[in-house]
Amino acid sequence: MHHSHGRDLVAELKAAGKTDVEFRTISRGGHQLFLNKVDDFNRNVVEAIEALTALAPRQAAAAQ
Repeated sequence: MHHSHGRDLVAELKAAGKTDVEFRTISRGGHQLFLNKVDDFNRNVVEAIEALTALAPRQAAAAQ
């Protein structure tokens, strides 16, 4: 992934209120997102996936 995508993701996370995320580049090594509270972030991701999964059947039924 190009580093600009990582920078964009950090900006979106910060705009959504996730202030403990940083973007760093490593010379010749690419880039990495650093999360200070990984457990909180992972819980948020799981909750978002569960919410989307719950919406899918309702959206499919509404389309019929």
